[in-house]
Amino acid sequence: MTKITVLLALLITGTWMNDLSQAKADTAASGIAADSSTGNASARPGKQIRRIDLGRYTLTYHLLDLSERGEMMKVMGHHSVIGMSKSPDVTNHLMVYIQKPDGTPALGEAVYHVTGPDGKDFKTMTMGMYGGYGADIIMKLKGEYTVRTKIIIEGAGAVKLDDEFTFQVK
Repeated sequence: MTKITVLLALLITGTWMNDLSQAKADTAASGIAADSSTGNASARPGKQIRRIDLGRYTLTYHLLDLSERGEMMKVMGHHSVIGMSKSPDVTNHLMVYIQKPDGTPALGEAVYHVTGPDGKDFKTMTMGMYGGYGADIIMKLKGEYTVRTKIIIEGAGAVKLDDEFTFQVK
């Protein structure tokens, strides 16, 4: 029984990794990937809503509407991945691009914690895509949202970054 469970886990993980590799390849082929020499995206979808230097890193946030999110999904072959929700309540997709001091993208993980104007919280993991990290979020109500981002940058001596800002939905 244990061997079957292990084989199933390996099969599922292998399929997921293959899908993830294909999504990354599709993303790179789309021309909406980070330029490795500068770390700047050739075409970052969405509206830039924040840019901040934290320590030695620069965080740039882009907020995408559902049509821009849809374009991203097309490039990713409509794969359902971490950070992408099928909820009808989703209104936007939030991306954060993390640049190292030399301007190249930093690798790591990011989590969003969003508090709406009604005080309700939700948290979501992000998925690495387009040279940044993104997830679907819900901003249905008008008013002020607080976005907290926790980032762990990979590498020797992992770096932890915390950012918090407010965003007004009109």
